[in-house]
Amino acid sequence: YIIYDNIKNYLKYFTIGSFDIVLSNPPFFKVTENKELLNDLEQLSIARHEVELNLDELIDISSKLVKDRGYFYLVHRADRLSEILVTLQKYNFEAKKIKFCYTTKHKNAVWIMRKTMQNDAFIIKVLSTANTIGKILLTSGAEAYRVEEAITLVCRRFDLKSESFVTMTCVLTSVKKKDGEVITEVNRIYSVSNN
Repeated sequence: YIIYDNIKNYLKYFTIGSFDIVLSNPPFFKVTENKELLNDLEQLSIARHEVELNLDELIDISSKLVKDRGYFYLVHRADRLSEILVTLQKYNFEAKKIKFCYTTKHKNAVWIMRKTMQNDAFIIKVLSTANTIGKILLTSGAEAYRVEEAITLVCRRFDLKSESFVTMTCVLTSVKKKDGEVITEVNRIYSVSNN
C-alpha cells in the first residue's frame, strides 16, 4: 500500500529495522544552491530540493528502517558523491556497488545509483579500533578514566553509544546496536608502562 506522509513520521507506521530493502530517489539539490531553480509549484520544489528533507535526515531515517544486513539503494547526483559517502559512513552503511549514469557518451556522469549494506562489520571495526586505542593508552600509562573517555569519543564520532570499563588488567567496551543487541570486546592487558 502507499502512505502519503512526510518520511520523518515513519515511526507512526513502522518499527525500527522493519525492511530488508530501502530504496530512495530523494530531492537532489540543496536549498542554498541555485534558489532561482526553485519551482513555483511547491510540490515540485519539495521533490527536487532539500526543502522538507535533507541528505543527512534521509540516510539517518533509512539506517533506522533497514534491518541489519539489509540494503539501502540510493539514486542521487554524481556531483554530491563525496558528501554521500561521508554521510553513509556516519550512519553505519558500507558501500557495496556504485553505478554511474550518463546522459551522453562524452559527458560526465550525472546520476549515481548506490547499493549499500548495513551490517555488523562496520560496528565491530569501530569497536575494535576504539578498544585498541584504549589498550595503547593504558599500556602507555594513561589513567583509566582518560582511557574510557577516549573510547567514548571514538565511538561517538561514528554515532555509536558505548560503555567501557577499564582496569589495570583489561579494557572492556560494549556498543549497543539500533536493534538493542550489544556487541562487546575485551582486551587483556599484560604489562603497563609507568612513564
